Amino acid sequence: MLSSRRYRTYQDKVHESIMALYIDLAIPLKKDMRDAFVKYRIICQDTNIGSLGAMMDLFRAKAEERAEKARKEAEAVGGEDAEEDFDESPGSILLQAVSGQLSTM
Repeated sequence: MLSSRRYRTYQDKVHESIMALYIDLAIPLKKDMRDAFVKYRIICQDTNIGSLGAMMDLFRAKAEERAEKARKEAEAVGGEDAEEDFDESPGSILLQAVSGQLSTM
């Protein structure tokens, strides 16, 4: 609907609700939102550019919420000391590889 010429005239609540629903569906599916935001910008840039900012804020908030949920699930599965299991940091491994001290497998 966002790309149809018939609906290019901006209607506040209709387009905002469609975009919010699309965001709600896209976050769990890990869809790329760039094209949707470009089309939404084309529709609303002349009349209400603040709506684009509100939709971007909604997208960021939902994505951060999803990332926080995934982080908590990862901590529950891996434990809090998951990073302490590694003996060496990535920087020290890289330094050893560059200096030739790292043995090949």
